[in-house]
This record gives sequence, C-alpha cells and structure tokens, in this order.
Amino acid sequence: MKKKKKKKGKGLLLFLFIVYIVFFLRWVYDRGVPTDIIKYGNIDYTVKAQGVLLRDEVCYALDIDGKYIPSLSEGDLVAKDTEIAVAMKEEVLSLFDQRQTKAKELFKIRSQTIAEKEGLQVAAVSGITADLKQELSKLMELSAKNKTIGTEEILSNIQDMITDRYIASSAAVSMTPQEKLLQDQISVLDSAIADNRKVVYASQSGIVSYKIDEMEQFLRFEDYSTVSLKQIDALRREYEKSSKAEPFTVSKNRPFVKVLTDFRYRILAETDPETIKRLKEATVLQIRILNKGITVNAVMEYTGTDPDGRSFAVFYSDEKHEVLSDQRFLNIEIICDAYSGFKVPLTALFDVEENKAKIIIVENSFASFKDVEIIAKNHEYAIIKSSDVNLYDIFALDPKNIKEGQVLN
Repeated sequence: MKKKKKKKGKGLLLFLFIVYIVFFLRWVYDRGVPTDIIKYGNIDYTVKAQGVLLRDEVCYALDIDGKYIPSLSEGDLVAKDTEIAVAMKEEVLSLFDQRQTKAKELFKIRSQTIAEKEGLQVAAVSGITADLKQELSKLMELSAKNKTIGTEEILSNIQDMITDRYIASSAAVSMTPQEKLLQDQISVLDSAIADNRKVVYASQSGIVSYKIDEMEQFLRFEDYSTVSLKQIDALRREYEKSSKAEPFTVSKNRPFVKVLTDFRYRILAETDPETIKRLKEATVLQIRILNKGITVNAVMEYTGTDPDGRSFAVFYSDEKHEVLSDQRFLNIEIICDAYSGFKVPLTALFDVEENKAKIIIVENSFASFKDVEIIAKNHEYAIIKSSDVNLYDIFALDPKNIKEGQVLN
C-alpha cells in the first residue's frame, strides 16, 4: 500500500516537473512577441481644406438665345483664332428638326431604290450564268473532239456577255424626282442654318472651357489680398446652383464659353494659424486635389486674414491646369514635408529623446537594441535612419518588457 502511494507521489512530482520545464522553455524561447520587417515607405503632414481657384479667364458671349456646339473638348489647348464653339438662334433649331425629317425620308426612299436596283443586278447575273453555261458546254464539246475551229468565236461571245450585261446591271442608280425634291429641300435648310449660325473664335491662346460659373470676374489671378471668405462662401452656394444649369445653352449677352489664358493658377484656402505656421516651415509642399484625384507641386505665396479675422493661405501652381478647367471650388489636402525611408510604427520605438530613439532588431533569435535617428513622424508612424538597421530586418512591434540579448522566437 505504501509502495503504491510512493509511486503516485513520484508520478505527480514528475508531472509537475515536466509542466515546469515546458513553461520555462516557453518563457525562454517563446515570449509571444509580435514582429514585423523593416520596409520602405513615406509619411507626410496632411491638412484637409476647401479651396477656390483664382485664374485669368476670357469669356465669350453672343446677342442671341439658342444652343451651341463645342468645337473642342473640355480642357483642350487652343491657339489664337481657333474655332471654339458654334452657336445658333433658338428659331434656327427647328430647322434642324425639319432637316432631320427630310434626311430620314430621303434615306428611306433611296434605300428602296437601291434595293430594287440590286434585284435587277441579281437577275442580270443569273442571266449571265445561264448563257455562260450554254457557251461553256459548246467549248467543252469542241475540246473533247480536239477541235480549235469555233473556239475563238465562243470565247468572244463569253467576253461580250460578261462586259455588256454586267456594265448594264451595274449602272449608277439615278435619282428619282421625289429624291431630287427632298435633296433640294435639304440643301435649302442647310443654307438657312449656315446663314444663321455664329462661330466663336479664341481671341487669345490658352485652355478652353465650357464650364461657366459666372465668377470669372470676381476670382481672378491677382484678387487674393483683399479677399473676404464670407463672400467666397456665398459664391460657393451660387456655384452649386449654376452647376445644375442646362448644358449647351446660349443666353443673350451671357458667357457660355471661356479660355483660361495662363497655365498659372492660385488656390485660396481657409487655414488655421497653427497650420499656416507649419506650412511656412515646410521645405516640400504639394496639394492633392480630391475632385480630380491628382497631386500638384505648389508654393505658398501669401497668408493673411480677411475683414472678419479668418485666416487663409494662397498657393501657386502651374501644373495640370487643363485637368482643372471645369473646376472652381476644390476639396484639397495640403501636404507638406513628405519624407521617405524606413517606415516603422511609433510603438516600436523606445527611449525616445527628441529625434533619437532605440528599436529592437531580432538577430539570430536574440533581441538586439539599435540606436536610430527619427527623420520625421506623424501620430502613427516614423521614418528612421541608422547604419545598424537594414531593409527587411525583423523588429519587435512592442519593445515593452524585452531585455537586450533575450531569446525571441
């Protein structure tokens, strides 16, 4: 009985010892430390804002009410004296409907005439085929008898059949009196339309735009130092209404097409004083225009406050103006100091002092502390530089409770 108890006691101790060894080894070799690899990336300081385009534009208007046809595509480059639009009076538009009706009627009659002619051609070709069979039979009969007398006459007959009958069947389809009348009526309508249309030519070279927002006289390239943000807010509301206007419409003495006369433009955006301070210190500045999904390089030219004490900044650029030809108010992201390099989460850094920090690199399963320099950072990531850290090195995402030289799995 005592021997059995001793065996049970030894077995229990052995079990506990094995469990202890397992947990000890797990503690030594597997601390459950999450890791990642050093990768190349970039970070930037980004501020979202609403901007408005300031640029020089020449608008074109006519003393008629009607419709216009664009001669070019939105954002196309134009030289001086290039045709940019053709406009027609309202009453002339009915002539287009009449012309369309006449043209459809002419097409229908003409199609029937051609179809009948094609039927005659088929009959003619069938006739040629029957006659050819007869002549070819004669030719084969002579050939079977090895005779050449008479073959030249047969060949001549075949040639005449093909030439005369085919030419007769393929003669041009003459116009019927009804078709001639319709064609004359269409010509008269074309002449009336041509006499009542007005062509608009560009007086300056630049970028053509068919998007008129009626703010061209208020938001010019040089108009920024005395701006009122309250006025711009009101113009934005008017712009949203004008964007719903009927397209291709010409109203008497109101602009309907314009030319942007310069590749340069400015973007004015309301910004807080803290952002302006940061932007002034920036060495790199870009603007991401969310309306179009493009990014342009820019220079902050001016900062100020309007009569109501609201601060704003003015940015200058000369890139991709043609893409923005149909825009006025923009949703933008101001990007400054974009840095590239080894990108790591801020949580992976410790002992941070200004632009100095440490990071844990896993070398041969051991934790190795490395000194790094912080080039740039935002609220989540940092760009680091170190001669001891290389691309694709494994690093610990959370350095807490890890000692140098510790074994990491």
